[in-house]
This record gives sequence, C-alpha cells and structure tokens, in this order.
Amino acid sequence: MQARDLPVDAGAPWPRRVAATRALAWYAEAMRLWKRAPFTLCALGFLSLACELLLQLVPDAGILASNIVAPVVACGLYIATHAVATGGRAHVADALKPFAASASALAAIIVSSLVTFAAEALTAYAVAGSNLLRAGASSGSMSVADVMLMFAAGVAASLPFTLVALCALLDGDGFARAFRVSIAAFARNVPAFVLYGVLSYALLLVGMATSALGLVIVLPLWATSAYAAWRDLLHPADAR
Repeated sequence: MQARDLPVDAGAPWPRRVAATRALAWYAEAMRLWKRAPFTLCALGFLSLACELLLQLVPDAGILASNIVAPVVACGLYIATHAVATGGRAHVADALKPFAASASALAAIIVSSLVTFAAEALTAYAVAGSNLLRAGASSGSMSVADVMLMFAAGVAASLPFTLVALCALLDGDGFARAFRVSIAAFARNVPAFVLYGVLSYALLLVGMATSALGLVIVLPLWATSAYAAWRDLLHPADAR
C-alpha cells in the first residue's frame, strides 16, 4: 500500500465563513453519506473502538498507545467517507490506509488527538483526582457527572482541530498548515462549530447511554459530519 493511494487535493483553499446553522447541514450531510455505506462505516467504527480498548489492556503504556494508534485507525473513516462522497466504495481495509500517509500527516493526526486526550485527562484530574494514564481510572473513581464533564471538555477542546486530520490526509497539507487551516476554520466560524460541538456531544451521550454500543454508529457520524464540514468550508464547489 502506497501513500499515493490516498486521495490528495494539493493547494487547499482558505476556509470560508458560513452561518451557524450550517452545523445542522453538516449533520444532515453526514446522515446522507452514512446511509450509502452504513455497514462498512460501522465496521470501521467498531475497529477503531476495538483497537482503543485492546491497547488499553497493555500494562503501563497501553493508555498512551491507544491514544496514538486508535486515532490513526479511526481516520480510515475519513478515507471511506471520501470514497463514498466521490462515487466510490468504502472498504473495511480503509482502516489501514492512513498508516500509508506521510510522517507529517500522521504527526498532525496524533497531536490533534492528544490535545483532546490532554483536555479530558486534566479535567478528570481536576474534578475527581483521576489519572487517565492509569488503566481503569475513569471508571473506578469518577461519577457519571464527572465523566460527562470530562467528555464535554474533550469535545470543546477538539473543535479547533476538527479539520486537522482531513486537511492532512485529503488535502495533503503538512503538519503546520493542517493546524493553521483547521484553527482558521474554527476562528472564522465559531458559532457553527459551537453548535456542531453541542450536537456531537449529544450524540456521544446517546452512545454512552447504550453501554457504548451506540458508539459504533456515533463514531462514523462524527467522521462523516467532520468530512461534511471540511468540504463545506474548504471545497464548497464540491459539496452537494
């Protein structure tokens, strides 16, 4: 598998401004894309969750490893969504394609994920004295309210970096540009991203309420909605 297999659109434009209600359109488009390949996208979501949970079982370094490897696996959802959106087919093997990306793209994916994890870890420690780097910490010493607050912090912290992985993988942006474009998209559309964050958090609560089984659907919807946001803000001529 070669890096050239990944879709690349060199010279990505600067993000445009949109109305706050565009966040609703992102999720409407996410549902439309998800319906084109529901089983494959859910299988990719399951693989991402399984990878994270299995790595967390590894003593000592497992938690950190899960926050490095699992986000790369999860980016297979972006590859699959792009294929579906451009008239192709999604494949379970898309979970492997992000690993063929450049070192700068992989670094962007991992760092943006670690920012979210850092926000959750700091919140967990602040509200419950829980160390997320220790296996079982989140379930052993945190109340439901603490866990909800922790995930809320993670969703909020992730908003400026929503498009980082997409810019790195699909636009071929380097590490610095991927972050600059994503942060600029957020800064130019704060109301839309805030509404998007609220909708994403609501989906997360639904997923958690189903003993995490619903996350197999939530993760693909997050990915397809982020893809819809990327295309709307950076490639509006391609949006349908």
